[in-house]
Amino acid sequence: MVTDYSGLQVLQVDLLSGETRGEIERVQNYGFASVPEDGAQALVVFMNGNRNSGFAVAVEDGDSRPSDLDPGEACVYHKDGARITMKANGDISIDAKSGSEIIMNGGSAKVARVGDKTAGHIHSFKLKDSLNGVVTGTIESNTDTIAEGADKVKA
Repeated sequence: MVTDYSGLQVLQVDLLSGETRGEIERVQNYGFASVPEDGAQALVVFMNGNRNSGFAVAVEDGDSRPSDLDPGEACVYHKDGARITMKANGDISIDAKSGSEIIMNGGSAKVARVGDKTAGHIHSFKLKDSLNGVVTGTIESNTDTIAEGADKVKA
């Protein structure tokens, strides 16, 4: 069982036979957050052997953890199959289960490096106009477009 406070996640865990502990603080790595499902395994450490103050330092669900990674690879994954894999050769693979979308907020359907050329493509847009409300549409290009660095724009 998980309680997710704004700055702290607390678990209820079953430890020794018949021993259930609540209020076990979960320590997570910076830049990554998750909420484990019931049945996940936790590694709980008790400082100086004091059974009144335990910390969960790792939580895993071995049934959903990918087991097909090569040495040197790492991935962020979800039990339903979505994952981002950093490959040993430097490639990055982004996968979603069939029928799911990969959504990039603030980007476009195609991702290009600075200097890449793309030929003939469509951009969708949605603009807020203070006089006319929301304007939507598409822009179609039949010529090459060269990707440039993006400036930060305040909406």
